[in-house]
Amino acid sequence: MQHKEEILNQLHAMCAKDEQATRCHHNYFTQEVNEDCRRKMVEWSFTVVDSFNLSRESVWRAMDILDRFLSSGKGSSVKARENKQSFQLASTVCLYMAVKVHEDVEMTIGFLVKLCRSYYTASEFISMEHDILFALRWSICQTTPLDFARQCLLLQLDCFDPETIDCILENTQKQMDLATSDVYFASYKQSSVGIACLGAALVESDVNSAEQEEFWSQLSSMLNFDFASKEVREVERHMLSGSTICKPKRQSQLVLSKTTSQKSCNEQTSPVSILSCV
Repeated sequence: MQHKEEILNQLHAMCAKDEQATRCHHNYFTQEVNEDCRRKMVEWSFTVVDSFNLSRESVWRAMDILDRFLSSGKGSSVKARENKQSFQLASTVCLYMAVKVHEDVEMTIGFLVKLCRSYYTASEFISMEHDILFALRWSICQTTPLDFARQCLLLQLDCFDPETIDCILENTQKQMDLATSDVYFASYKQSSVGIACLGAALVESDVNSAEQEEFWSQLSSMLNFDFASKEVREVERHMLSGSTICKPKRQSQLVLSKTTSQKSCNEQTSPVSILSCV
């Protein structure tokens, strides 16, 4: 079990990195490639990771890479914003990169070709991966909202019983899964999205108001962090609007063990044809 001081140091480091991280700061969509295209690629990506028993967190990581690349204006990002096939290629490569870096599986370019039923060639995948890496200056390992939520709960393990902790983590993951489909969150800090997801998860886990208030009060005191900041309130307000994720049964007290399977990817095609995505 990690010591609280170690967890605090990790949270402070994560927050500092989050402050400096490059985000998607403008709407990059065009008439050809719109939000519906992105949503369909998110759905396809979830189908892929579920089929191979991978973490759904990899889809958030993939979309984070994609959003930052497409809003960078560098390399082939302009073409990917104006051509559905190029957008689809970039989206697939971003999922490949997220899985390759963060999952305990071996994924090859050959597997990627088979996954997409040879719609794209190996050279196209390699070229796009290089393009994305150089456009983002190799910055593809961002902290996720769930990372923040996990560390916050680790810091406050004495607040809840183990069963409740598991329930809160599961509900936080569900909130983040649903938020992945909405590009609105791409312009906000990962910590802000994580805090809002955790707040909604506390409500969905039937944690009473007094326990929620105590949880946030202690956490705020230890971290010296404003959990009711303007940005957090904006993120939570969008979540509560019901346009993105499941609306909690009641408002949270914010004021307004990750499990990874060590399973190898089989050399097989995509469970859903990528041709039908966009």
